[in-house]
Amino acid sequence: MRKPEHKIPASRTLLLFLPALVLCFIILILAQNWMLKAVRRDKQEQTYSMLHLIRSTTDLSLDQMYKLSQMLLLDNDIAKFIYQGEIESGSVDIQTLIDAKGVLPTATNINAMLAEIYIYSNRSGYILSSQNAFLEPEKMYPSLFAFEGLNYRQFRSKYLTPAFNRSFFPRTEALVQGRSRSVIPLVQTFPLNNPAANAGKIMLLLDSSYITDLLSQQIEGASPTVYVTDNKGTVITYSGDPAFILGDGYADGQHRVLIEGQEYVLSVLSSNASGLRFFGLLSLKDINAMLNPMWPVLVVLSIGMFLLLSFFAVYMLARSNRHWTELLGLVDAGGKPLPYEQAVGYIKNIVEEDRSKVRQAGGTPFITDTFFRRLIHGKMLGIDEIQAMLKQVQKDIDLNSPNTFQMVHIAIHDVQDFLSSDR
Repeated sequence: MRKPEHKIPASRTLLLFLPALVLCFIILILAQNWMLKAVRRDKQEQTYSMLHLIRSTTDLSLDQMYKLSQMLLLDNDIAKFIYQGEIESGSVDIQTLIDAKGVLPTATNINAMLAEIYIYSNRSGYILSSQNAFLEPEKMYPSLFAFEGLNYRQFRSKYLTPAFNRSFFPRTEALVQGRSRSVIPLVQTFPLNNPAANAGKIMLLLDSSYITDLLSQQIEGASPTVYVTDNKGTVITYSGDPAFILGDGYADGQHRVLIEGQEYVLSVLSSNASGLRFFGLLSLKDINAMLNPMWPVLVVLSIGMFLLLSFFAVYMLARSNRHWTELLGLVDAGGKPLPYEQAVGYIKNIVEEDRSKVRQAGGTPFITDTFFRRLIHGKMLGIDEIQAMLKQVQKDIDLNSPNTFQMVHIAIHDVQDFLSSDR
């Protein structure tokens, strides 16, 4: 009698298919999270490396500036000019001024970072530059070397007359050789061995574009705000949005900070050579925005992974469906178990089909493999069990073959000896 055909319920198929779908979404979320963390870490490292480059390049140029200022302060012609008083008309003392001025043009040509040099004498009030000698500086200031927002007296009281050793000043606009330029003043007091005497000043006007170009180096996909402060925390120059310039109360390293509810990574580096501090502020929101074009790629990859897993799930489902259908054949249409004889016969048919497929594929059926394994390892309990197993495997081996008979005979005797021993 033909057994009723049984199919796996749709709910079982759904239960097998849903895990694949959930797994794909989990992979998508984990991939996005991993990508976001990897890119954030990479951009943070790039920002820190950029600060290292800015610091190294700036320190190298400033080291040359310091050596230049020291060389000028130790020059005899410069020292004579600073200590010399006002020069009367027609006096031979004008030669001292000419000799001191003759040193400066060479100085401005040795470093691309240097825009101009001013030598100020506190005794005479004169100012020398590489191109001019300002014997009446107050009158000549507005048209030749004016600083933005300052008259001459304010300029002098801010940069020239205060007593300090060496100091940076914030970036400003100034007339340099008759042309407006953005400069960073670096002022050194004369003499070197006694700055408190405050006899004069050497003012180095650093081309701010030199440093700004370094600060404005863009990291791919991000635009960090980068700024430089002196040892007092005064901002000297910056690149980016000045609204995001923070205080200098942060140690060297990288810090997570919140600004207006947005998270940023603040990188800080200090220079022992110049005393300057370098800051880089990177918005994590910018990094997330940079990754937006990558989401479609991740989605496509996830969909591909989903289809692959779905195909695999359907394939495994099809394989298991056959076995479920065969096992469900042991139950009749009413859901009641078949009689024992019919169930045994049905199971024998399943086993026989599997053995036939294995033999056709050139393999050893499971029952035959099990027989010889149990026989060799002494797992048989007695002659009756051996005979029962031989009946099962006789379709797979030729028992009439002398070699087969001898092998089985030896194995049987070995098992009997093993079972009869005292071990």
